[in-house]
Amino acid sequence: MGIELNGTKIWGKTGSSGGWTSGVFASTDDHRRTVCTLRPNPLATPQQQRTRVEAVVGAALTH
Repeated sequence: MGIELNGTKIWGKTGSSGGWTSGVFASTDDHRRTVCTLRPNPLATPQQQRTRVEAVVGAALTH
C-alpha cells in the first residue's frame, strides 16, 4: 500500500488476523516510520477501511 503524505511517498503493508488489522509504514527515505493496530468496522467498505488507515498513518507521521 502506498500513499502520498505532504509530498512524501509512504509505503506500507497491512494484514488482518483475529479481527484486528495491523500495518507497518515508512517513508522512502526511511526517516519516518510507524506501526499501527486497528479494530476494523465489519460494516465498512474496503475504501472506508483504507481511508481510516491513511488517516491514522497521516496523524502518526505528520510533524
